[in-house]
Amino acid sequence: MKDHNGYIDVQSERGKGSTFALYFPATREEELAIDQEAASADVLMGHGESILVVDDVQEQRELAVSMLTRLGYQAGAVSSGEEALNYLKTNRADLIVLDMIMDPGMDGLETYRRILDSIPGRGPSL
Repeated sequence: MKDHNGYIDVQSERGKGSTFALYFPATREEELAIDQEAASADVLMGHGESILVVDDVQEQRELAVSMLTRLGYQAGAVSSGEEALNYLKTNRADLIVLDMIMDPGMDGLETYRRILDSIPGRGPSL
């Protein structure tokens, strides 16, 4: 979050759970108005989509996979960019969540570029 000049707001109520709001800097795109009452857990629920989590911190991988699985996604996790590339040779991912700073090995940006380069017919990334 700090790398993107954002922050996290956490609200927690005993017996009701916790809400994590992630704030990132504004973009040029028009803001969508979201009614907090209408933004229920149903909106977040997956329908079996596959998500790959790439993070060098085991606890973060485990937490992400646990949360995504509870929401109805098929979540997998690997600990490095190199592992992500190998995983994607034999597995499909509808979405990839990348940690941008991983040690040792490839960081998130390099992993992203190599994933794009590996897509047949796409050609090299910038």
